[in-house]
Amino acid sequence: MWHYRHRALPFLGMPLRHPGGRRVWVIALASLAPVAVIAALPRAIAPLTASGAGGAWQVNALPGVFLDRLAETPSGDAKVAGGDGLYVALRGGPWQRVELPAGTPQIVLGLTLPTGPVAAYVGTIEASCRHRR
Repeated sequence: MWHYRHRALPFLGMPLRHPGGRRVWVIALASLAPVAVIAALPRAIAPLTASGAGGAWQVNALPGVFLDRLAETPSGDAKVAGGDGLYVALRGGPWQRVELPAGTPQIVLGLTLPTGPVAAYVGTIEASCRHRR
């Protein structure tokens, strides 16, 4: 592109010499004006931000603890959370940490609470565990 600069320069100076060349600059500036506005205020004009989405979120439990999975039991009696450990809250009570079997990594990457004889399936980095009812 630098090689052809001598061919492009006459077009850039056209508004000074040719009255029709002024139109090129006006169109270029008019087309770039919305981009400048969006770049200056990206969040302020986002539809979700304008509608207040996310404004109702609040910390529910376990601040400062990494959680990757959250599930509710089929009966609705308890909530189970997994991430940096496994946590259970019974009927809106406080969250309690549940220890996995000895030798099992405590980083929970998968969590399912099915109906049936098994209460929970938990997947960790190296193992999967199940808990019977």
